[in-house]
Amino acid sequence: MRAALAAVLPPTWSRGNPIDIIGDAPVERYTATLKALLDDRSAGAILFLHAPTAIVHSEDIARACVPIARQGHDRVLSCWLGDPSVSTARQIFEAAGVADFETPEEAVRAFAMLSTLREGRTLLGEFEAKQLLRAHAIPAVETVETVAVAPTAAAAADAAEALGYPVALKIVSPEITHKSDVGGVCLDLADAQRVRSAAAQMLQRVTAERPEAHIAGFTVQPMAQRPFAQELIVGASIDPLFGPVLLFGQGGTAVEVLADRAIGLPPLNRALA
Repeated sequence: MRAALAAVLPPTWSRGNPIDIIGDAPVERYTATLKALLDDRSAGAILFLHAPTAIVHSEDIARACVPIARQGHDRVLSCWLGDPSVSTARQIFEAAGVADFETPEEAVRAFAMLSTLREGRTLLGEFEAKQLLRAHAIPAVETVETVAVAPTAAAAADAAEALGYPVALKIVSPEITHKSDVGGVCLDLADAQRVRSAAAQMLQRVTAERPEAHIAGFTVQPMAQRPFAQELIVGASIDPLFGPVLLFGQGGTAVEVLADRAIGLPPLNRALA
């Protein structure tokens, strides 16, 4: 996809997300960029964000782009900044059935809601959460490698052999948030036979405890030996009244029993934290 974008954009384009097509962009640069993104399904959802310039009229951009955006209507969200100067452009997109939002934040929230509705869940699994942290260059996720495998004892044992013993084995299910409550965690497994046995028993136990849950697989990790380490919980959420909130406190299997935690509203400086 980057190669396709580089072919239609000037050398000074952002080469990353968000894609900056440069302020002097003519209509053709808008259409070529939008087409390149829609031609690649890996691009996912696309937020078309425009603020008016003196180079080209917003309505000209809208008329040229709307046939392309209409073809990918399930992936394209739009935000025309500068009302009323972009009102005609907004009307063109809305008339074509392309979702339009007053602010970029509203568009992002709308896409997040669509994703939640599609999968029926609001939480990331452990493996997904670590991928998100890694994407934001948070180094803590590198301390323990996590491998996701299919829900079979053989797949778990193969991953353990590659990682080295001892290992931790955990169940992966979008319906199971607290794995320990259903016996979905086994620690300090010292060889392949123990991994296979633990995986088979875990599948049987979890299926009996939560028959409605879809078992997506296992995660396998090298066993982290940290004497005297303090287990912590760190969380983030978006409250409908307060907006983003951060949580910090004592972690571990008794996190909900102890309720030793603090909640703060970002931005937090060191003193407030």
